[in-house]
Amino acid sequence: MDIIQVDSQTIKIKKSGFTFHLDYHYSWDKILRKPESIVLDGNKVNVFFPTSVQTDTITEHEKGFSVKRYWQIIPAGKISLLFTLDLLDYYSIPYFFPGLLSGDNVPGERIILKGERLSYPSSIFLFPGNKSIMISASIPGKPEDQGSISVGVVPVGAGKKLRTEIIYPPKEKLPRILANTEGFIEGPEENFFVSEGNLKKEIGFHVLIEQEKKIFSLAITRGHKRWRTLFNKQISFSKGEAQDIIRKGIEKTISTLGVNNQGIAGPKLSENTNSISASTTAGFACLLQRFFDTDLSLHETSLEYADFVLKAQHPRGIFFECFSLSSKEWELSCSDKNMIKENRSTIIKAPVASILHSAHISNYLLTLSEILEQKGCYNNKYFMAADKCINLFFDFKNKLIDFGSDFNMDTLTPEKQSLLSLEFIEPLIKIYNKTQKEKYKKAIKKIKEDFLFDDFLPHTLPALDSSEKPCFSTSLLLLKTVVNLIDSGFPIKNTDLFIHLILPWIYFNTSSSPAPFENVIGMIDSFSRNRLVFRGFECSYYFLRMAGLTEDKKAQKLLQDLAKDILTASKNVPIGTPWYQHALWSHNPAAKITQGLAGDFNSRAFVREAWYLLNIIDEFPGILQ
Repeated sequence: MDIIQVDSQTIKIKKSGFTFHLDYHYSWDKILRKPESIVLDGNKVNVFFPTSVQTDTITEHEKGFSVKRYWQIIPAGKISLLFTLDLLDYYSIPYFFPGLLSGDNVPGERIILKGERLSYPSSIFLFPGNKSIMISASIPGKPEDQGSISVGVVPVGAGKKLRTEIIYPPKEKLPRILANTEGFIEGPEENFFVSEGNLKKEIGFHVLIEQEKKIFSLAITRGHKRWRTLFNKQISFSKGEAQDIIRKGIEKTISTLGVNNQGIAGPKLSENTNSISASTTAGFACLLQRFFDTDLSLHETSLEYADFVLKAQHPRGIFFECFSLSSKEWELSCSDKNMIKENRSTIIKAPVASILHSAHISNYLLTLSEILEQKGCYNNKYFMAADKCINLFFDFKNKLIDFGSDFNMDTLTPEKQSLLSLEFIEPLIKIYNKTQKEKYKKAIKKIKEDFLFDDFLPHTLPALDSSEKPCFSTSLLLLKTVVNLIDSGFPIKNTDLFIHLILPWIYFNTSSSPAPFENVIGMIDSFSRNRLVFRGFECSYYFLRMAGLTEDKKAQKLLQDLAKDILTASKNVPIGTPWYQHALWSHNPAAKITQGLAGDFNSRAFVREAWYLLNIIDEFPGILQ
């Protein structure tokens, strides 16, 4: 690495074929203050202003460099501190704000985002050529030490250069594309430290340079190491604690949401809804059978729940998802009603059911059938219901029909191509393992070939289809599918890619969250919803399984370490909490919205997380102390 002084305001850093300019200035009472002189001494830079001083220590490491800066600003006033780093020779390149936004070209108009929103603190990924660059602040030890990250193209002489800035305290200037992001309230465009004089601050930032297919692994490895140093105080998670979490969650679900009256049986989705989810009820039936192995009363409750789910099946085999306790009828869930607005009138097109729910119900019914078979109990009707649903998608020649993620309830045919179709891989594998019928094996291969793509650009994360924005659940679905296929003997190429795609969603950052959400490792929901979702037990389970399947020792260790810390951190979140608005803030004191809105206890979220926690207890007992 070469460090060269350019002039009285700028240092040049050359590393791994890239040239950066580190420009020195800060804002005092809205005036940009520039230095009078710079003294470069090896890897230390002393910067002198008329009434302040900055000292940088630049440290090289194998994959980049770090800058640790000390500020001392004597006069009182409104002060904004900046790290300004220009990348020379590149400007029209892809960029990625982790967990929130990406684009094919860095925009001319500057984007400024509060670092708390992103999965890594005040960070951005840039993709010049075959290598990638990550610029990120250190994980702040306290939420009030958060900053913002900005990117834009600025003119220089007759040319242009790409400029990134890390700004303290945080402020925001959003691109139009984020204007409709759910729960997104823009922060102030101006923000200052109000100093009474002699302001002192010490903050650092990091630059990582790596091959584009390895940059996310490197970034999360560094971020995870820093997170462990700050927040992991040897917190333990025992098998007894895990079992207690599941037991209390089951009791809460039955007592507050359980319905069992006149043949209607199952948990409501939440206290604020008046409907029962068939997929959640099927999962809950499995959970009761598995967790309370010898409790005859709960055994009966489980079967009542499972029998009610069978009533959700359409004569052709597809399952309805939602039972309305008001109308006493099975309905499509609200999100599945295909409605469009035109000239202030609402036109209801053909009702469409999501195959997602039928896949989950079939999978749970097959699992329940296995559990009951092991207990020597009658189970055939649950297997047959799942079999009927799955065989709806085969023609008279036993070939899988053109598959889709939605099902038209009028024509009884699949439609809409999306990655949700991969949800049917797991029940197909289960029924193939049970029957060994060749048609199921061929169907698994066809879905894999049609939907399991591996051609994602380095700055893009997967979305369900072209009409959707990238989301964590799609990346997790891809990883789950890969794990299930490999585990069942179906070879997958480029497995590292599917690990790579999920890492940028994991929140290794510091938010202003109150208990019990402080220092929790959640996952950013999507580009459409800037909030944390809590699927830590599920994510940990598949990380552990993937670690057992990969031959890459570094990837194996990373997955095992992540699984352990995500698992341990997740125990502090009340199980069944679906999401948390970690960065919902407003600079307007009159605003009624405050940071920290959380989703109500949700039976679907509980069943999913409890199921995977139970899997970890049974399959990976060594990870629980």
